[in-house]
Amino acid sequence: MSVFGQTAELRQILTQQYGGGRADNDVGHCLNLISRIKSYSGNKNLEWMIDVDHTLKTIPNLIDEFCGVDCKSKIIRLDLSEVPFEANSREILVNAIGRKLLSVARKGFISHERPLLIFIDEAHQFLNKKVGEDSNKFELDAFGNIAKEGRKYGLNTIIATQRPRDIPEDVLSQIGTLIVHRLTNQLDQDIVKKAVGAIDQRSASFLPVLGQGEALMLGVDFPFPMTVKMKKPLNVPNSKNANFSGSWKVD
Repeated sequence: MSVFGQTAELRQILTQQYGGGRADNDVGHCLNLISRIKSYSGNKNLEWMIDVDHTLKTIPNLIDEFCGVDCKSKIIRLDLSEVPFEANSREILVNAIGRKLLSVARKGFISHERPLLIFIDEAHQFLNKKVGEDSNKFELDAFGNIAKEGRKYGLNTIIATQRPRDIPEDVLSQIGTLIVHRLTNQLDQDIVKKAVGAIDQRSASFLPVLGQGEALMLGVDFPFPMTVKMKKPLNVPNSKNANFSGSWKVD
């Protein structure tokens, strides 16, 4: 049972661990911790993380199986859309997954002969640099480390985001190739320019005026920025805007 499941005994546990020369009932230095754990353990949106269903396969076990030599599967898809934003749950979970993948790669289960490519959609919702308050910040550096050293193990990352400014700089700066669609926000444009390094003013001027399906391809694989037009997919996604004027029209 995790500490989250022992909140009734938490006072005694903390006293034994950290009480030292203090009185047995003096855990004032831990009240903030006790309060936060009680708050999280009583949060219905975090039950999936606290009250673990032991009948389900855990993500670490799933990754171990997927990276095993006997695995026949080529793709594994993790849907995190139901993970709440509260308590930085998404960022912490994705960082833990990244640490697990890098650990597996370092052990040799991912290699240039058996490479692994990680796709992260809506990456700005999951990648962050730090979580917590100023006094107890926790570094979320898993994908920064993957971006820096993953390639030598055959572990690479593709990220898709609408908000480049929210992606940690150590991750974005290690991305070799960028496919950039229209960016109207000046901060996003500046981040892309900084990540690429060599982009002339003329090419940068295209960023806010690119049309639907158009993109600017930048990076080490291109001698100069290239403007491309994407082919329409066979199965067109449902991405139309609502027709407000038509819906509200009164006959």
